Amino acid sequence: MSKRKSSRAENTERSSGDRVGRVERKAAVTTWRKPRPLEERVRKDSLDAQVRAARKTARPGRSALEDWRWLAQLHRRTGRDALTRILVTPLASLMTVLVLGLALALPAGLCVVLDAFRLVLGEGHAGSVRLTLYLEQGVSDERARDMKTQLAQDPAVLQAIYITPEQGAEDFRRYSGLGSALDLLDVNPLPGVIELEPVEAAAEAVQNLHERLKTLSGVSQVRLDTVWLERLVALLEVGERLLQGGGALIGLMLLLVVGNTIRLLVANRRDEIRVIKLVGGSDGFVLLPFLYTGFWYGLTGGCLAWLITAALRFLVSDSMAQLAGLYHVPFQPGLPDWHLSLFLLAGGCAVGVLGALLAAWSQIRRIRP
Repeated sequence: MSKRKSSRAENTERSSGDRVGRVERKAAVTTWRKPRPLEERVRKDSLDAQVRAARKTARPGRSALEDWRWLAQLHRRTGRDALTRILVTPLASLMTVLVLGLALALPAGLCVVLDAFRLVLGEGHAGSVRLTLYLEQGVSDERARDMKTQLAQDPAVLQAIYITPEQGAEDFRRYSGLGSALDLLDVNPLPGVIELEPVEAAAEAVQNLHERLKTLSGVSQVRLDTVWLERLVALLEVGERLLQGGGALIGLMLLLVVGNTIRLLVANRRDEIRVIKLVGGSDGFVLLPFLYTGFWYGLTGGCLAWLITAALRFLVSDSMAQLAGLYHVPFQPGLPDWHLSLFLLAGGCAVGVLGALLAAWSQIRRIRP
């Protein structure tokens, strides 16, 4: 009898234990499928606290120098991985780089044109204003040279050049195409000419010098041609306004291009981001590779724009040299200066990083582990 009672009690305990186990498993499955908000928040806060504690206690004796080394190693590894991911998809990356390079080359090409205008105008328009003194027919060559020497010593005159009637006739034959008309004349009708370059190119100073020169004896006419200078200054101002407005629009367009590319990359790596966040990775840690991706896109696009601009400068160097020669301004062909190079490289990197930040940050924060 005692054995039967004991076996019956064991069977009752086993069946009650099985029922309790099924209830607990059912409750666990139900809780996993439909978590309560309060319990989920408590669980997440507990996990975050454990991660923070683990970070603090991982290496308690680490110095500040080791922290900086670890940070530098992290950035170096992340930058290398981002570049590797770009090289894995060469066609798509090449399309993005071409768009960035061509878009950055547009304002750079406009800068090349404006540099040609500034070359003619000179530094503060110096060397661009010239006064031409046409001497009377009875002025001898000796007296004309004395006038040129006296004018060169004037404090308001930077340089004086005397052109004899014979030199004027030779230039007329060479550049006008009507040299045979002079051969039909018995006397050279061209007078002696003195070209003056003022020290100051300000309108008031040049006008005062012009009024003074008109009172000189032996001078029949003083010509001051400033209409072309005013037109060129107006064109330069219009070009600078276009450069500012167009540069802003192109920058906005590049932000959209880089942002759309980074947005697609974030969408393709959504599962990877979830895993990183599940093991305790922060949003900043997840964002770092995408910032480096935007940086590499911007840097390569800036380098491509620099190459395009350098090629453009060499293509127009002959025309710029001819234009500078017409106004007696020295011209040296060469590569883009450091201002333009810095604008292309730094601007490309800034656009790439900013576009990646704007596109990836909000999207990464919405991804939950």
